[in-house]
Amino acid sequence: MLVTGGAGLLGSHIVDRLIDTHEVVVLDDLSTGSMDNLAIHVDNKRFTFIEGRISSEAIVKEAIERSKQLVQSTTYLDNSIVGFI
Repeated sequence: MLVTGGAGLLGSHIVDRLIDTHEVVVLDDLSTGSMDNLAIHVDNKRFTFIEGRISSEAIVKEAIERSKQLVQSTTYLDNSIVGFI
């Protein structure tokens, strides 16, 4: 399961709910999120963190290749787009 924005407040709670039953890949640029929100998962074999922006095609491809499903909790305040799937 790919969680974009997974280091943020909402995204980290999504990770908390998914980690027991799914392999979770978090993609986050840490611009507003924090690794502190994911600290309890860092040593979990089901958890992978990729630091980067979803605007980077190469990073998104890598994240998608490592995951099977997508949960988007990313927020774009600077472009007035707030996305949540």
